[in-house]
Amino acid sequence: LRGVPDRLYPSELLAGLDTRWLAREIEHLEETDSTNRVAGERANEGAAHGYTVVAEAQTAGRGRLGRSFFSPPHENLYTSIVLRPHIDLASAPTLIPTAAIGVADAIAAELGGPSEVSIKWPNDVQVAGRKASGILMELQAEATRIGHAILGIGVNLNVDRERFPEEFRALATSLRSHTGRRIDRVRFAQRLYSILERLLDEHAHGGFGPLRPRYEAYFGMAGRRVGIVDAQGGANATTTRGTVLGID
Repeated sequence: LRGVPDRLYPSELLAGLDTRWLAREIEHLEETDSTNRVAGERANEGAAHGYTVVAEAQTAGRGRLGRSFFSPPHENLYTSIVLRPHIDLASAPTLIPTAAIGVADAIAAELGGPSEVSIKWPNDVQVAGRKASGILMELQAEATRIGHAILGIGVNLNVDRERFPEEFRALATSLRSHTGRRIDRVRFAQRLYSILERLLDEHAHGGFGPLRPRYEAYFGMAGRRVGIVDAQGGANATTTRGTVLGID
């Protein structure tokens, strides 16, 4: 065997994966508009807790507030996970910072340490101050009960920074651009799934409180001056300015 294709096939991901419930069932797509959309459809069809969608490319990758996520083929990790958490609706938003800890831990392990890894509120994981990953969670709920959550994660692994759209180039990076070496996508995905499962289990048993110090260790905004824009305000949106103290 002279080599293996650089593809995120289920057989490759499952070989050596040490999770119990996360990514034990994987749907691989060569291309899709959005892994979150596909995972949402599967959840509506009854997909189990931990069902995972992974795509080699996305034609309409999405971030928060309708922003796009640059998703070229065969370079990065684009994955969405079906979650059926037994938590109330008010606690659901804390799944996002929980996932951010997992992504930050996985990136830090790839880089050999956490010193250059930080989290920008609420869902961007950065390397040396540039975005390397985004997280998008979408919920289906009835009254105060969560039907399911879709946790979508994109990580820039091997794309060259020079290939980013011009408006992203100064703000984003990839692990390969930062380290100068190609990242093993299968190994990275396996590590991420394993870390996420442990964190989500901790969240299920104890909530976000015990995880907060781990988030704050990565939180890169304390002490910074920021503007908080009222996203619902439309053309009349107001901006509140102040200094970040932490999260609550």
